[in-house]
Amino acid sequence: GSVGQTAGLPTGAVIESGSNANGSYIRYADGTQICFHRAQLVAISINTASGSVFRGNVGNFYFPAAFSQVVAVSGTVMGSQNATIRNSAGFLKTRQGSSVAEADWVGVTLWSAPSVTGVTSEVTQLSLMAFGRWF
Repeated sequence: GSVGQTAGLPTGAVIESGSNANGSYIRYADGTQICFHRAQLVAISINTASGSVFRGNVGNFYFPAAFSQVVAVSGTVMGSQNATIRNSAGFLKTRQGSSVAEADWVGVTLWSAPSVTGVTSEVTQLSLMAFGRWF
């Protein structure tokens, strides 16, 4: 069943899990929520100079369940057909909604020491995880 709350007190199930097109989530009766999202991207470019490294904004990704507060977001490059991305790209969360109504998405930038220009046939897979509260 679903977890719930009334005036900040847990009601319903102890744990709820689910999934949709934006990924999967786990909600606990104490208000804790963890969301997971995997993204498959094609032709990523990391070629905007930023000091001695390069960056590339790869998109905004929505969480599968709404947060009332996002505590942390992490991500990793799970794999890529582009050797430079696979061997040297790093993950950086760059943007996130600043209000409760906007706390359901995260912007992602990848960075790399060498510049990378994406090729249409190359796929890169990202894994994102967000941790916070649903009430």
